[in-house]
Amino acid sequence: EIKLCTMLEVLVGSCLAFATIHSVGYYAVAAYFRGVEHVKYQNSLAAHTLTTFIAFMALSGAGVLFWLVIPDTSIAAEQPLRTQGYSTNSDVIASVMVAFQIYEIACAITVPRLRGRGNQHLIHHLSALLVAALGVGFVYLHYYAPFYMGFVELSSVPLCIMDCFKEFPALKQLFPELNEMARVVFAVLFLAVRVCYWPVVSFSFWVDSLAELQADGAKPAAVVYAFCVSNFILTLLQFFWGSLVLRGMFKKLTGAPPGKED
Repeated sequence: EIKLCTMLEVLVGSCLAFATIHSVGYYAVAAYFRGVEHVKYQNSLAAHTLTTFIAFMALSGAGVLFWLVIPDTSIAAEQPLRTQGYSTNSDVIASVMVAFQIYEIACAITVPRLRGRGNQHLIHHLSALLVAALGVGFVYLHYYAPFYMGFVELSSVPLCIMDCFKEFPALKQLFPELNEMARVVFAVLFLAVRVCYWPVVSFSFWVDSLAELQADGAKPAAVVYAFCVSNFILTLLQFFWGSLVLRGMFKKLTGAPPGKED
């Protein structure tokens, strides 16, 4: 009960924090452009960029800290611990991720541009929300939480900067070096973390998940299957987005004009 109350406090507090940051960003942009012909949805996009940048900085920082620097070794030694062991750090990260995905889904519903082509971003948010909520509710796969819900967001930090320049071209002209640097850092981090390292960790995840299905006292099979399906979907998305990154790099190297998605 104490754990549940604590995580509910983290969840509610995170939701309020994201809503507050978004509101401040929204009204700051609205005030700045008062009296100027301005597309209203850009207020929401600017507020979303600010909120996600702060969220990704926090999540990726926690991910690096608890996945690489000071991992919870008490749940790393064997499969039952990796799948069923409890970690306070992972519980907090997962609870914050639940709040963040709720925020992302709300933004995607209200601002269609944030859903992505073919609703790919919305699908990603729904899958991430599912596994984060199940991880908190069933205390499952806490060993992997710092990686999937924190460390992989390293590439999302420069992506926020890229999205800001994409939606506000005037800023790109003011800070061309920062725009180019963000693109390079994003490409390197995405390919390294989400295309190369992600499958390595996912292989371990699948080995542990299949063992969990056969173990005595295992978590409900529906929970395990939900994680497996979500991981499969998210892995496909990583490879799809990775192909777009590689295509953009190829166009950059060959001097071809970039497309809308590059």
